[in-house]
Amino acid sequence: MKQSYQEQSGDYYREQQSVRRLLAARVPRGLVVRAGTLAALGGAGALSQVLAACVGGGAQKETLIGASAEGTYKYSKYPYIEKYNWRNLPWGGTPYVDGSLVMTGSGAGNWDFARRGLTSYGQIMDNLLNKRYGAGADMEQDALEGHIADRWSHAPDYSYGDYHIRPNVYFHDVPPVNGRLCTAEDVRYCLEVYRTESIARASLEVVDRIEVLPDRETVRVHLKRPTLQLDLILSSNDYYIFAREHFEGPKETWERQPIGTGPFKMVLQRVGTGGTMETLRHERFTRRDERWSGYQLPFLKEFKQISLAAEVTTKAALRSGQIDFTSVGDFVDVQDLLSTNPELTVQVQAPNTTYGPYSWVLNHRDPLFQDVRVRRALNLALNRREMINTLSGGLGSAAHMLTWTWLGLSDPLTPEESGPWQQYDPAKAKALLAEAGYANGFEMECVVSGPPSNADVMTQQYLEQIGVRVRFNQLESAVAGASLINKTFKHAHARMSGTGSTGYDPIKIAREWLLPGSPKNFGSINDPVMSALVEQATYTLNPDEQQRLVHQIHERDLDQVYRLDRYISFASFVRQPWLHNVASAVQGYFNAWGYHQVTVAWMDDKAPAGRAGRLKA
Repeated sequence: MKQSYQEQSGDYYREQQSVRRLLAARVPRGLVVRAGTLAALGGAGALSQVLAACVGGGAQKETLIGASAEGTYKYSKYPYIEKYNWRNLPWGGTPYVDGSLVMTGSGAGNWDFARRGLTSYGQIMDNLLNKRYGAGADMEQDALEGHIADRWSHAPDYSYGDYHIRPNVYFHDVPPVNGRLCTAEDVRYCLEVYRTESIARASLEVVDRIEVLPDRETVRVHLKRPTLQLDLILSSNDYYIFAREHFEGPKETWERQPIGTGPFKMVLQRVGTGGTMETLRHERFTRRDERWSGYQLPFLKEFKQISLAAEVTTKAALRSGQIDFTSVGDFVDVQDLLSTNPELTVQVQAPNTTYGPYSWVLNHRDPLFQDVRVRRALNLALNRREMINTLSGGLGSAAHMLTWTWLGLSDPLTPEESGPWQQYDPAKAKALLAEAGYANGFEMECVVSGPPSNADVMTQQYLEQIGVRVRFNQLESAVAGASLINKTFKHAHARMSGTGSTGYDPIKIAREWLLPGSPKNFGSINDPVMSALVEQATYTLNPDEQQRLVHQIHERDLDQVYRLDRYISFASFVRQPWLHNVASAVQGYFNAWGYHQVTVAWMDDKAPAGRAGRLKA
């Protein structure tokens, strides 16, 4: 007999409880719903049955979810992050050289760095400055180090910044660039392209003009008005440096072959099913690191990415030693892996608060969403705590635009700490809709790329309870992406993977998300009060005043609820014990924005299948 969805979810729950008891791990009785489950097994109408099946059984004492009492923890009030904190990773040791790293992935399908916002390829590309990683680096703060620039300074009044290009920085030896020297002129040219072509060009609106100084080695960036933010802006992966002849050459070459100055050069790529990307050490990479004096970087000789069919295959590949690093979905996956491979190294990080499950962008061009009462009602309809418990096993925090580290916090905010409009109050939501003239609710279309996620289905169900009837408009990925970038979606858009905003500067993200002319202001927000706050924060030269303005921006963002924020899942990363000196930061996962740290990663002599490194002779 075919089981009902309630019976299936109950069986799944009992199965996971057996696994957890076997592992002597105490986790909540709430079911961690896997990707696609709700949509595949009944959609929004099934949610009430799922929750009814999952919440029974009473309270249970916990060690790895919830929040610890003040004074009972060292690093984080979230026990899961406390246990698997980046500070507890096995840092230090003697580097091994010439190892080969294997991870999942296959690279970009189109390498147009100027226009597509490709920010997770620091193993191939490089920029003037970037975040410091490796032993001794702080994963919650963003200390910058020189990459293409070896030194930098500013005018006394911050009206310009000077960036001296490191000697002997070479592009990869790939046509049409052919390994030539990277110059100050290359940097000037790229920044000019980004000012007009980039989806992240809103941050470069502070720039007046760019020149190469007479020494031919220094780029001077003149500003329209003095600002403290220039270094942080130019450290963004939105502004990788490329060669002019590559960008202006054949379109197919530009889009199919990345050529940068990063530590590895791409020598092979196949995209799609069974795809792969192979990169080899850039033989003319000359940057050094004082932490490892006498060593040539990168330590690795090869970095290969391969495609796997499904998450279970990823876990199997990690178990068997086929791959060296991965991120996994939840606590159950981590414990499952550790039950068979206790030697694996785990890190759990509370990420940038714009990460997934991504907020729904609301179309402020539509008068419906220009009414703050409607936006507040939609947000009051969501039970974020229930979403975190159901979809992430209790391992999540509040979603909002400016991440917690920029607010001077040592831990991310919970939904309960995130203002009145992130609280679950469907009665108040209905009252606000009635006040706005929608006593009977309204129809709402939401664009999704592929099947709606579990978070999308739960959101749909919650909104239905206040009379807002959501219809998903399921589009192919490229079409859905175009509707977001071109701002042609009707009501709402469930942002896709890769549309989170990472960087080292809250002002950069505020300018991109909130200023009316920004390409990344996907919802066409136009709030004069907020725009004025963002401009003040951009141009104040008083750091204390700037921090006060950052808090005001955050508070107004929570009050005006421009988007339908849900929650943020904590990120779990698992790596082999033979992979060293890497970690994921709040503002950059090792396998995404923080990929440039492969420069200082190494594989020891225990790695299998010919991937082992060796001690330097």
